[in-house]
Amino acid sequence: MRSLKTLIIVAVGIIAMACNNMNEKLAMLDATPWKLISLEGEANPAFAEESDSFVVNFSASENAIAGVGACNNFFGTFQVLDGGKIKIEITGATMMACPNMELEQPFFDLLNDCDSFDIENDMLTLMSGDKQIAQFGIHNQE
Repeated sequence: MRSLKTLIIVAVGIIAMACNNMNEKLAMLDATPWKLISLEGEANPAFAEESDSFVVNFSASENAIAGVGACNNFFGTFQVLDGGKIKIEITGATMMACPNMELEQPFFDLLNDCDSFDIENDMLTLMSGDKQIAQFGIHNQE
């Protein structure tokens, strides 16, 4: 009987730590401008930190996502589900022509295609199934 109590206490502790960890990740997701570093494992000079392109901002209070692709502003909704699952839907974007346009639609598509996320060491990783589709760092806005 004593070992069952101990097991239950340990299990509750693990669950509490996991919930706190997810709450910390959600707070960081919400409060941070995220800059694309790699798209499907590939870095690109267009993702350079000094540019203001390929940036994503999440607003948990509004379940909204907004940002900039190659040069076009975009917006949409997101929903965080249990276990680090996420659903993003880009619902609109401006339609200007600019350099790096060949990267913009794949960027928007990956946001729509991701189904989970993780934040570790100030890096946001978006996944589709077990495949990493994008990695972001904190964007230092000047």
